Amino acid sequence: MSFFILFSYFINLLMTQQKTKNLKISEYHHSILKTHCKNKGLKMFKYIEKLIEENCKDETDIYGE
Repeated sequence: MSFFILFSYFINLLMTQQKTKNLKISEYHHSILKTHCKNKGLKMFKYIEKLIEENCKDETDIYGE
C-alpha cells in the first residue's frame, strides 16, 4: 500500500513540474549572484524567479485592470 502512495506522489510531482528555460548572463554577474546567494543561503534559481515576479509583473490600476 505504501508503495502505491509513494508512486502516485512521484507521478503527481512529475506532472506538476514546470518546464525550465536557461538564462544567459555574463560570468561576472553569475559570480556576483552566486556569492550573494551562497552568503544568504538562497538557491540561485529561486532567487531569480522571485526577482522577476516582483519586478516584471504588469501592474494593475485601482480597479484591478
